[in-house]
Amino acid sequence: MRTLILFLALTSTAFAHRTAQEAAEASARGGLCHRGGNPSYEGLGCASTPEGAFRCCCYANHTGLLTYDVGIAQGRNGLWVCCRRYVSRGSAHRIPQLLARAGLTRQRTCVADCFEPVEVIKEEE
Repeated sequence: MRTLILFLALTSTAFAHRTAQEAAEASARGGLCHRGGNPSYEGLGCASTPEGAFRCCCYANHTGLLTYDVGIAQGRNGLWVCCRRYVSRGSAHRIPQLLARAGLTRQRTCVADCFEPVEVIKEEE
């Protein structure tokens, strides 16, 4: 029973990252892995350049998916980590809802978006 409770606590969305940028930074710090909390597809990539990491993300070449959030961070070893979040073309209408859930005010769909300041809406306590 304790194992089940521990598993649920560790996989809870309370420990998840709201934005792709937060997920990319966590992967750059602590190893490339999916951390949950994202209700749609998520791809991670790692390369020597930000553009390379963006291109090699899981699902990057899947024509049926649309990118709605991207985050890029550089690890201590110099490699770049990219996290891309996607929805299927049929679920494109969900993008505003997904952005609101992440606290984002606009889509981030390319590498250039990752190097612009992003305003994240903070939840009031």
